[in-house]
Amino acid sequence: MTPIQPILILGILSASVIYFRRKRSPLFDRIIVLAFMLIGILMVLFPTITTAVAHTLGVGRGVDLVIYLGLLVIAFFLALLYSEMRTFQHRLTVLSREFSLIAADRHADETKTPNEASCVIHHSSTEKKYGNDVLIMETGPSSRRSATPPDKPDSCE
Repeated sequence: MTPIQPILILGILSASVIYFRRKRSPLFDRIIVLAFMLIGILMVLFPTITTAVAHTLGVGRGVDLVIYLGLLVIAFFLALLYSEMRTFQHRLTVLSREFSLIAADRHADETKTPNEASCVIHHSSTEKKYGNDVLIMETGPSSRRSATPPDKPDSCE
């Protein structure tokens, strides 16, 4: 065993332990990471096998094959991260739009008279619930948030 092999094996095992401890991933992902870990350890322990596979595929050395495969894996993960980033951007856009609509509704309700505001909020709170919160404006000079809708005023139709 050469001096670099234990260092490489320790690096592979450390990266795997960090992945398994920090990531809450599905079983399929864990199996793939475990398979890559085992293949990496086998390539470190038996470099002649990697060289034989490289010659079979038309690559000069085993290390060149590992570098080429590593570049493909990096490209795959970059594409995966780009896709995740686009998904998060879309979610952020949707949340921003919903927040803006809620703020606009609240502002519009604050400009109405207390009875009109109470009627509008009562009707909208039964139809629109945002998560566990419902925007409620009670009659009176101040507005506040409440988790329960107010009683329907007598003046509402």
